[in-house]
Amino acid sequence: MSEHIAEHVPKRANHDTTVVMLDGDLRVVSANGAALGAIGPEVLGRTLAELIGATAALGLAPLVTRALAGEGESAEIALADGRIVGVQGAPCQVAPAACVLAARDLTRERGLEAKMREAHQLQTVGSLAQRMAHDFNNILMGIIGCADLAKHFMPTDSRAHPFLEQLKEAALRGSALTRQLQTVGRSSAAPPALLELAAVVGEAEPLLKTIVGDAVRLTTIPFDGRWAVRASQAELHQALVYLVLNARDALPNGGAVTLGVREVTVPLEPAPAGLQPGEYCVLSVADDGPGMDPSVLARALEPFFTTRGEARSGLGLTLVAEIAARAGGAVSMTSTPGHGTRAALFLPRAAPRPARGPDEAAVAARRRLTVLVVDDESLLRLTVRAFLEQRGHRVVEAADGAAAAAVTEAIDVVLTDVTLPGTTGREVAERVVAAHPGARAVFMSAHPQHMLVRGQDIPPTSHFLEKPFSEERLAEVLAVAVATP
Repeated sequence: MSEHIAEHVPKRANHDTTVVMLDGDLRVVSANGAALGAIGPEVLGRTLAELIGATAALGLAPLVTRALAGEGESAEIALADGRIVGVQGAPCQVAPAACVLAARDLTRERGLEAKMREAHQLQTVGSLAQRMAHDFNNILMGIIGCADLAKHFMPTDSRAHPFLEQLKEAALRGSALTRQLQTVGRSSAAPPALLELAAVVGEAEPLLKTIVGDAVRLTTIPFDGRWAVRASQAELHQALVYLVLNARDALPNGGAVTLGVREVTVPLEPAPAGLQPGEYCVLSVADDGPGMDPSVLARALEPFFTTRGEARSGLGLTLVAEIAARAGGAVSMTSTPGHGTRAALFLPRAAPRPARGPDEAAVAARRRLTVLVVDDESLLRLTVRAFLEQRGHRVVEAADGAAAAAVTEAIDVVLTDVTLPGTTGREVAERVVAAHPGARAVFMSAHPQHMLVRGQDIPPTSHFLEKPFSEERLAEVLAVAVATP
């Protein structure tokens, strides 16, 4: 009877599929495929528990019972080796006392689904970080400004000066952290700029020390080079975060992570395969962890490859490689088991900045202006008003677009937040400039400029202030705006 039943089982199955027939005694009559493990003649006559393990077989018991009763059903089970298998049970048409189980390996599909969920969660966290950083920057603008103003109005020998300075320094550190939050959670590409890598590392270092925690020592090798690269500062910060996270994860029991910057000439120095000859700035992150064996190292930059299971998406190093490629460079990974791992970004040296001409805004800086300040944050309006009045300017305040449109006196500059209740800074600026011909528009935002869409959030060519800003920076941007034809 068993031989007759077995004739009706497919002789071939996909590499990720197994078809198993069980007789009335729940013993394997025929099986093929690989979804439930290696299948061969030796499994014939064995029970399902002997084939896939007692725990997995117990999970399939209700499905088998219903299949033997003539009803189809499906279920998912986890095998002892960690794979996830989807099983479809059905009665056997040629033998009522038997059933057929079709199993398919779903491990890859479920893994990709988990990674998609993780990506969605990261996107949600990134959006939340952006909103929180925006609001916090508005608050910090008021704290920093008020500390500066309080120092200005106090006697030079006041005992309050060092306390105000510490207050300002703490707020500036908070501002640096919010910029890092905006970098990690950003959703738009930052424009490339001429950057010195040592300065990029220095700005990111406070956040990186927070990331590694107390058990890991983060050290930056001093560097006094002067070569610049053309890259997105936000993306380089993001690459540093990914690399330091990777290094930290390699040190579960603590250790050391070292950041370094070098200037090299290729091919005189070892470099990633395919990198064009030339001068490069190299940003490296090294750890003293257990290292990687050659087989793992060879796949380190592959998308979705990870040695840490579901805890990581396997995309971090791939994104670092993409960031390097966008800047015209590449990434190299070196590692020796027992001696740690080193990741290095090779970024081509950029041409130096052209020499600056005479400051055309110098004359404009001496003008006394009437400035319309539009922002819904009263603390920010207070701070900006004081900054401007100290330099002899006249200030008109508006908390929203309607109040700005109601201003009738002559305006030289409208300084408006990009985001306002019920309207946008661009709409407000356009209405004010139309009502006051010759007025200049300056935009400010607690979001970095690269996160704003030029031509949509702000005009394609516009003057911009990123909050928090200082009195000096405000004066500089206003002078440039007034001097611009």
